[in-house]
Amino acid sequence: MLAEEFAVSRTPIREALSRLEAQGIVAQEQQRSTVVSTQALAVRIAGPGEVGPVSVLG
Repeated sequence: MLAEEFAVSRTPIREALSRLEAQGIVAQEQQRSTVVSTQALAVRIAGPGEVGPVSVLG
């Protein structure tokens, strides 16, 4: 759990994840998990302005 790993309460973790979701970087599944969005992953791999196809392992 991130809160334990970083020795903080769950509140700042939830707030940070909500901000990342608002920016489209992660997708949250209520009561389940948070995952990096494939669109954000494509931008990070290719670099800003150079988005290309990304293979996603599933």
